[in-house]
Order: sequence, then structure tokens, then C-alpha cells
Amino acid sequence: MKEVLPPGLVVLESGHRLVLGGLELPHWGDERYLQGQAKRRSYSLGTLRGRAQEAFACVSTLNGQEVYLELEEVGGNYLAYLYTPQLQSHELLLDRPLFSYAGQSPYLDNLGYIWVRQGCAWATPQGKYASLFQEAQEKAKADGRGLWRP
Repeated sequence: MKEVLPPGLVVLESGHRLVLGGLELPHWGDERYLQGQAKRRSYSLGTLRGRAQEAFACVSTLNGQEVYLELEEVGGNYLAYLYTPQLQSHELLLDRPLFSYAGQSPYLDNLGYIWVRQGCAWATPQGKYASLFQEAQEKAKADGRGLWRP
């Protein structure tokens, strides 16, 4: 993967741009868009600006790294889901689902789930993992992580 662009676009080495499925990231690059998110999601602009920088740090560690890609067609458009080999960070919680690629191990982490669970992104009602991401968001809220930190 070449880079992740807000709000939830990924650019592949091939130059293709894909929309991440099941989540919305705070917009760290466009002040007007961030203002709209703050209003829509009932955050103060200053608070959301800080959370957007945290979300940028959360996802930018993947720039240039190899990821597995799953595409889902929804209404003629494609949603992208990104996976990496199981992350070994102490920050990650053990209650996360693991996936396998074509039945092979090692297990993979769904990065959308991880980002929502860490409070770096909001779950959205789109895509086949919508209920899984919603559960991750509820857990992040209950733990006061990231976007839901007091």
C-alpha cells in the first residue's frame, strides 16, 4: 500500500484509490471537512482536531507497508478492507477477531476493526463487517478510547 488518505481512502502502488469499508476516519487534512464532522458528530472543533491528529498517527504507520486487500462490491462501487499479519502490540486487545487468508496462517488482523476498536475511527453502517465494527466501537466507547476519551 502506498498511503492512506483522509477520509478513508487508500492509494495502492498501482495508483488505484479505494474507499475503506465500514469506517470513517476524522479528517486531518481539510479544515472545512473537519468542521462538518465536528458538527455532525457533536464534538468541539478543538477536541476533534486533536483526535484527528491521533487518528493520523494511528493509520500512517502503514504507509509503504505490504497489506492484504479484500474488496467488496456494494452498489457498483468497491469497499476495501485491509489486513496485516497479526499485530504483536501491547496496545492491541485480545478480544479481537482474527482472519485467515485463503485458509493459511498466520492469522491476520482486520485493520478497520483495530482502528475502530482503538478509537481512531467511527464505525459506519456499510459493508459486510458493519456489525463487527459497531461492536468494536461500543467497546471503544465503554473503555473511553481515542474518539471517546474524556
